Amino acid sequence: MAQEHFVDLCRMLGHPTPNDPGAGGNGFVFEKGAKKAGGGDGWADVWKRHFFGWEYKGKHKDLEKAYSQLLQYRDALENPPLLVVSDIETIVVRTNFTNTPTEVHVIRLEEIDLPKNVRVLKALFTDPTELTPQKTRDQITQEAVGEITLIATRKREHAIDDQVMARFLDRCVFCFFAEDVGLLPQGSFTDLLQSSALDPARFQRLARQYFEAMSKGGDYGSHSIRWFNGNLFDGSDVPLLGEHDLTLLTKAGRLYWKFIDPRIFGTLFQEVLERRAERAALGAHYTKEKDILALVNPVLIAPLRADFVDLQSDVHKRIGADRMGLIPQDPSWYRIEIDEEETRWMRSFFYDFQTKLQSIRILDPACGSGNFLYVALRSLLDLEKELVTYAARFGIDLAPLRVSPRQLWGIEKSPYAWQLAQLTVWIAYLQWRLENGFDVVDEPILQTQDTFLLHDAIVGDDGAPYPWPEAEIIIGNPPFLGGKRLREILGDSVVESIYTAWDGRVSRESDLCCYWFEMARAQIELGLSKRAGLLATQSVRGGANRDVLKKIKETGEIFFAVSDQVWYEVTGDAHVQISMVGFDGGEESGRVLDGKSVAEINADLSSGTDLTTATRLPTHVGLCFMGTTKGGAFEIDFEAPNGSLGLGNGTASAMVTAPNPHGKPNSDVLVPWVSGNDLTGRPRLKWIIDFGVERAKEDAALYELPFEYLLHHVYTPRQQSRSTIGEWWLQERTRGAMRSALGPLTRYIGTPTTSKHRLYQFFDAVVQPANSMFAFARADYFFFGVMHSRFHSVWSKAVGTQLRERESGFRYTPETCFDTFALPFGQRGLSPQVAHLSVFATAQEALGLDDEEAVAQWQLHQDPDTRALFPEEFGQVVSIARAAHELDQLRERWLNPPEYMETRTFDFPASVNGPWRRHIIKGSANSNGVGTARYEWKVARALKTEVANRTLTNLYNKMPTWLVQAHERLDNAVAKAYQISASGSDMEVLAHFRQLNQDMAIESGR
Repeated sequence: MAQEHFVDLCRMLGHPTPNDPGAGGNGFVFEKGAKKAGGGDGWADVWKRHFFGWEYKGKHKDLEKAYSQLLQYRDALENPPLLVVSDIETIVVRTNFTNTPTEVHVIRLEEIDLPKNVRVLKALFTDPTELTPQKTRDQITQEAVGEITLIATRKREHAIDDQVMARFLDRCVFCFFAEDVGLLPQGSFTDLLQSSALDPARFQRLARQYFEAMSKGGDYGSHSIRWFNGNLFDGSDVPLLGEHDLTLLTKAGRLYWKFIDPRIFGTLFQEVLERRAERAALGAHYTKEKDILALVNPVLIAPLRADFVDLQSDVHKRIGADRMGLIPQDPSWYRIEIDEEETRWMRSFFYDFQTKLQSIRILDPACGSGNFLYVALRSLLDLEKELVTYAARFGIDLAPLRVSPRQLWGIEKSPYAWQLAQLTVWIAYLQWRLENGFDVVDEPILQTQDTFLLHDAIVGDDGAPYPWPEAEIIIGNPPFLGGKRLREILGDSVVESIYTAWDGRVSRESDLCCYWFEMARAQIELGLSKRAGLLATQSVRGGANRDVLKKIKETGEIFFAVSDQVWYEVTGDAHVQISMVGFDGGEESGRVLDGKSVAEINADLSSGTDLTTATRLPTHVGLCFMGTTKGGAFEIDFEAPNGSLGLGNGTASAMVTAPNPHGKPNSDVLVPWVSGNDLTGRPRLKWIIDFGVERAKEDAALYELPFEYLLHHVYTPRQQSRSTIGEWWLQERTRGAMRSALGPLTRYIGTPTTSKHRLYQFFDAVVQPANSMFAFARADYFFFGVMHSRFHSVWSKAVGTQLRERESGFRYTPETCFDTFALPFGQRGLSPQVAHLSVFATAQEALGLDDEEAVAQWQLHQDPDTRALFPEEFGQVVSIARAAHELDQLRERWLNPPEYMETRTFDFPASVNGPWRRHIIKGSANSNGVGTARYEWKVARALKTEVANRTLTNLYNKMPTWLVQAHERLDNAVAKAYQISASGSDMEVLAHFRQLNQDMAIESGR
């Protein structure tokens, strides 16, 4: 009768029947045999490959049960996009597309000719993709999050505690889900909502009763409620909401929750918590499953799948090529006859592999709300089902499925998130079973797990590192918290406990996630774990963070990495740049970096030339310094906001001319100040109050206006500071070594600590650099040219640290970027003679040198002994210096066009031995050692908007032809000094300079 019904349907639609000649060759057959994943034989009454599987039942039979059976052998049917059940009078078509919710089309016999039903049936036979759901699972989850968080954000109106609200909403979401999948009586919770939506007190009372019934199992009105427990329904807290809140909640209950992503619970937790710092520490984010799979697959699933492939290969060899030759023609090849010995061998073989899957322990030591464990569990279940389906083709029954949440371990210090993670993985388990046609019979339905540990993951009660449980696989997403923000977010006591516990193992400058990396490495080294896969911000590749990756390579190996990837949260546009790192004890033979097979993955998550082992060169010591760290509002405007001089005691122009009780000028402690932003943008004409390295308070107070300014603006904040509280009138980091190195120079070279483009500029020696700048104690264009060449840019980007995303630029770290960079001519690249020669070579081109200095350079140049030292290098030095000078002059002309600018001057008293000594007008000094200093600066004469946009960042973003050509001339000159091609690839440049670094290290005895 079923086949007659189907044939009639084919004829109605003008489609061939399975009995027509050639139909079977296209996989269009009646009585398609298959093995159920849950055990036993299954028969699809009709099957069309890549279209549908169809199950018929007698009239008025349970079609839901028929659908569950069809789910169990859909894999044996090659997972068709449509699954159909029918009792002759009714046809139910369900979609089965990947990563989409199941949509249901019900067609009753008396309505079969309706246009909408005809469209479904035609798509069933000719193009199933026409029935693809319009929303993905992720989109439905986002919609649900949006509805629920509207309620969450209203908690302030009702003074509801964060934790209470989050827990309540999690209960509601679970009830919506449980109703839609049949774990709760249909409509029982949504009816409760709707009936009491206008009476919040009544809803509060009924919801308590409902949740109590779920906690223990029992009756709620006429409904029999199953036993759920699992901690979610412990206690009876139900907040008193408003009518509008209940209306929103009722609306949310109408959404399709069956296919909601369980990780929504973590997102709700995140949205409800007000404190962003706490959210960041917990890592309670909802991230797309495919992003998590990018790490879970290579670390957990890939080796298991490789074993599964080997298993299949052994089976095929045992069966033999003759019998296996039937596979392409008939996917139901389990019907091949196998004897008892083969059956015993295969059963043991398959059972052993299933036992392996069921025995794997997976630990997430920063589990948050359970996102990574959720994905790992589903991946294991999918692989086990593949195994069971494969074994079923040989008539071997491996049911029941044995993978379970009991294999998952987690560590979490937040009690709420700790409970949440358990809920997430159990919902994932229940959802997977229901989606794959398996019943949920065990109670309590949500089970509490002792494998989830409520504790800080990196510091134990004894003050030592917390001992992690033994687990073969470690995965997770440790907190994204930079080393510089640890005290701000975690507090002094917590940070000190971390430093004490990990002293000597992890650098105190490291990001928080590095402690998880080091602990995972140690677990592998001790044999307590085999493989680990962790996330970090991409800054793990550089600076102090990189040390943990170096240690991983010392005791094991990095076999998988993604060096730099955008990590989005589904609930918004927020993202960070992350790195993924998979590592083991060295057993894995393959290496995959950024999706490509490579021979080796270096500690900076690169391949090819390993720059992480580059040696710091002793010749570079004392050349590069970070600028001063203020530690308060030490900087002030030079002039008043309206541009006039001397208005108000809070400007440098007013302070610098004011008298003092001891007769010394305030210019002793007032100098221009420059930050990284002043270099990359327009200079802001800021000055800074600077009492030097160790000036006593009594002496500082005699500089009346500057001292009183700090008393009012710095003293109080510094009392709450963690450093230099007792010397509040001094900057927090005074950089005495830098002052000594820059002191003899008329100018120095500065570069920003972080920038999109690696830029350099000259600054007058009187200008104090901020800690957002690095200052090089060199005044010559030869050095400027080498540093501004393409070669140093390529090197510094490769060994430096990228910021949050590439668009923000890179962090320049002298220890790795400069100290390892080989200058031309070996160690002589830093020779004072070479520096002087380059200064002379450009002195004639108006470098602003005093006449005496120009004469001195000329005399040095004329000295035959000096020139004899550098018979070849001299010409190269001059070429580099001149190209660098040209670049500098062209840029300056573009930044400050004479047509738009005018120069202003300001004279003020200054000590002849003070910071302004080089700016004192000749002959102006009196008997007290005080003369007149002249300060010059440029301002826009007109067209201020045009001038405002003339910044180095904008210039290098634009990269006009003249700038490209100037850099090409500079690169060509520098290339000759290095004996390298100016047009070589970045990889060739890095390899060349890595070799130079090694050669110079050997020469210097390193």
